[in-house]
Amino acid sequence: MPSKIRSLLNKIKWDPQLKRKDFLLTFIHRGIPRNRKTIESKQLIDITQNFFSYKDNGTITHIPFHRIIEIKNKKTNEIIYLKK
Repeated sequence: MPSKIRSLLNKIKWDPQLKRKDFLLTFIHRGIPRNRKTIESKQLIDITQNFFSYKDNGTITHIPFHRIIEIKNKKTNEIIYLKK
């Protein structure tokens, strides 16, 4: 059974009714201030069984789903996923 986060990311990436540029992903990213990083979902390049990959300044980074803190629609300001 696919995880809720994986399903959400795949919907954001592949649903033609959604605009990828409208979503923000915030996740734990060790080594930066507050250990949190936010990216636009248009940076997503791959979604696997347990992690997603994104490209930032030419570097590809892999993040496990359990590090995702929040997924937000920046256009509507709706939080569609919030880690409990």
